[in-house]
Amino acid sequence: MQKLILLISMVLVSLSVSGQIELSDGLQAYFPFNGNANDESGSNHTSEISGAVLDSDKNGFFERSFSFDGIDDYIQILNANALDFNNQESFAISLWFKAGESTSGESSSDILSKWQSASLGDPYSYTVRITTKSASNPGEVSVSRFDSNNPGCGNVISIRSEPIYNDEEWHHIVYQLTENNLLELFVDCELIGTMEDSSSCSFISNSDIFLGMRTPLNSNSIQPYAGNIDEFRIYDRQLSMEEIELLCSQVNSTANIERINKVEIFPNPTNGNVTIVPKKETKLASGKVYDLNGSFIMNMESPNFQLIGSQGVYLLVLRFEDGTTSLQRIIKTNTDRV
Repeated sequence: MQKLILLISMVLVSLSVSGQIELSDGLQAYFPFNGNANDESGSNHTSEISGAVLDSDKNGFFERSFSFDGIDDYIQILNANALDFNNQESFAISLWFKAGESTSGESSSDILSKWQSASLGDPYSYTVRITTKSASNPGEVSVSRFDSNNPGCGNVISIRSEPIYNDEEWHHIVYQLTENNLLELFVDCELIGTMEDSSSCSFISNSDIFLGMRTPLNSNSIQPYAGNIDEFRIYDRQLSMEEIELLCSQVNSTANIERINKVEIFPNPTNGNVTIVPKKETKLASGKVYDLNGSFIMNMESPNFQLIGSQGVYLLVLRFEDGTTSLQRIIKTNTDRV
């Protein structure tokens, strides 16, 4: 009984928090690319466009993303202390990308890089890359940080994907350092990999941020990116799974949180049997279940399904035919609530 009360308390608290999610908390930079390359976080970070051109976004709206030619296009965001993160300083990077094919001949393309030095030994706080057709594993996404070639350093902390993403479709990335000093990579809402950041050396680079290229300062390794980038965000904190779900479900405003009430779930708590009842004329398209660590558990094949897994709290992500998304918590116990 005590365990059941504890689980119910957890879900009531989490549902209360879910209703108050604010994607502007800790937001240090936000480039939605709505017809320009302006920072709309309120911090007014300066950006400079070099060759990149406006293009359609993931929803088909024109001039709502930037396209890069994979040769020499990039957007440069000038350095600021708020955009650099050292050891044990939590951060999160969120962006959408649609990769084409670079013709540079290099094996990797940098979607995002905070590394502008002509010296390959300088540190960088973060990079997001995708391998090209010149690599043995084309379409692999990787995220990494490097603490320089200084004595006692030389640590590259990197996470690589097994799935490939050079399919000219839109994909969403979250790369973050958690409060527990764990690096995480999410692609399309799913946790791809983790790695402990155990370096004691500094990652501070004081470099500008480049979108679409590693750096224009080193002609031997510019690693240009061919494709589109949209909705680029930097946070000075870890994102929750609910926030990641919101960002990767094409939701661009916290005003859409109200859609969390579009369904009823019963019984909840449950012993495993779950029924989803949409309200009014809402029609379900699909559903996925994750644990609270962000690991994928199962697909929801119908509105009536059996929740697999042990006792605990699960996150249910429902998508509807109108393109909206609902985030719900389910408690699994040994007995149904009556």
